[in-house]
Parts: sequence; C-alpha cells; structure tokens
Amino acid sequence: MTRDLPLFHLRDAVPWDRVLEERCAVILGEAGTGKTTEFFLRRELLERAGQPAFVLAVEELAIKPVTALLDSDEEEQFSAWGSAETIAYFFLDAVDEARLRNAKSLPSALRNLERDLRGKLARSRVLISCRGSDWRAQSDRREIQSILLKGDAQQEVKVFALAPLVEEQVVLLAKHYYGLEDVEAFIRETRRAGAYSYLERPGDVAWLVSHWREHRTIGTYTQLIASNVDRKLRERNRDRRPSLSPAKAKLAATALAGLGTLQRKASFVIPDGELDSERAATSLEPSAVLPDLTRGEIAELLTLPLAWISMHRN
Repeated sequence: MTRDLPLFHLRDAVPWDRVLEERCAVILGEAGTGKTTEFFLRRELLERAGQPAFVLAVEELAIKPVTALLDSDEEEQFSAWGSAETIAYFFLDAVDEARLRNAKSLPSALRNLERDLRGKLARSRVLISCRGSDWRAQSDRREIQSILLKGDAQQEVKVFALAPLVEEQVVLLAKHYYGLEDVEAFIRETRRAGAYSYLERPGDVAWLVSHWREHRTIGTYTQLIASNVDRKLRERNRDRRPSLSPAKAKLAATALAGLGTLQRKASFVIPDGELDSERAATSLEPSAVLPDLTRGEIAELLTLPLAWISMHRN
C-alpha cells in the first residue's frame, strides 16, 4: 500500500510535493512516525518518475564521501546526473542516531555532501530527518544554512513535522497493509481503553495490530503501556549487536523513569553533546542514576523509542 502522509509546517498541512520543492528541508518526527520509511518511499516514487534520488545515513555520510555509500546502480545514476541539468534529491536520514556516536556528525555529513556536490548544489534538493526531541532549532538550522545554502539569501532551511495519522489512514494501514479484517472493532476497543494516541504513528499501529491479534483485546491502558514498553525495550538497530539485554534495559529505564517522575524531569542528557544552561536545569543526567552502565550502554538505552524519553545533550 502506498500512503502519502501529510506534513505540517506551522499550522498548515503541506503535501510531500510541496516539501520536495524546497532546496533544503528538515523532517522532524519521534520514533515510529515513519521518517526512514517515508524517505525510501519518496526515493522510489521519484525514481519511477525518472528523477535521481538517494537515501544516505547521516552517521555514514559523516565519515565517507557520497559515492562510497552508493551501490553500483546508484553510483552510475549519480555520475549521469553530474553531467546532466536535472534536479537530484538527497535524503539524509537519522541525525539523532548519528549524534549518539559522534556529536559532530551533522556538520561532518553536511561538509562531505557539500564537497561532493560542489557546483551542483543549486540543482540539489536535500531533506534531513531527525527526532523532534533531538533537534537543536537554532544551531542545527544555522549549521545547515551556512554549509548547504551559503551565500544564497533567497533560500532558507524549512522545518516540517510529520503529522499524526488520521483515522482514515489508520484504517487503510491496518486493513490493507497489515491485513486486519475487524478494523472497526479494533479502533472501537482502542478508544474504549483510552489508547487512541497509539494509533497516531505507523510504528505503533503495527505493534497494536499485533497486540490485538495475539490477545483479541486491547486490555486496560496500564496493561497496554506495560506491553508497549516491554516491546520497545527489545527494539534494536538491526545493523548493530545490542550490548544491553532486555532485562537490563528495563531495570535502567525504570530507574530513569522513577527518578525523572520524582524530580519532575522528562528530559535526559545524552553523552558527548551540547546542552544549554536552560535545558541543563530541566534535564536528568543518566550517568548519575545508572553508575553501572557504560556511556555506550546509556547511549544505546536512549535510542530505544520509549515515549517518555525526550533527549537532550551535555
């Protein structure tokens, strides 16, 4: 099923075609909102229309040139575009994940892209994804502007956020993509449990459909939260071997959630980053709560898509 999620720019709904017209755009969304999926879908649709498009992980682009990240077909496409006069699209994915391993990953990735596109930036369209909780509104925007739009006063970095799914999209996703037959009962029970917010993100729709099929009920809201947290604590980047077991991750997450609740702090400091004084006063330092975890394990814990984690850096 092909879906076309709208985007919000300020208060106005903006379709993807409009976003793709921007020289440089940032797409914000928390875990499970479908940023990566959308990027690959947009690439596929653009390629079908005969326009070159490439998806690049920010973490990899920070240490390698563009051509080193392309397969043979993509490299041929990139080379052909270089000598043509058409527009190409570059989707830079997951600023937030890259920063967990390299605090300077975004500027490094942008400089590598700028160097490889030198002379061709004017006919490039760059879209960058990041979790909203990890986006540094002023410094990130300034960094992108100075590297990719340097000297072009007519252009500015536009920031969009993926909009929540509406019920029509939930029905289409559950019925036609996940093959759920009793969609009406599923949505009705989700509303009864006060858990409709779990249907606002594609990733949560997938989980809730699986939960419904397994239990044939939604259960109470408390039961649903417990089940959702257990599932998300088991999620890992498929390209990396986890160092934290689900049991250890749950204990650590419980400790963070408990102290965060007591201190009324919903934000956590991520190692090796920047944090302004205002955020420092309202953010919890995980290493002070979890002395038995390494910095790498703490960083891994904070990549898990738990709804209560809002990430800041120190």
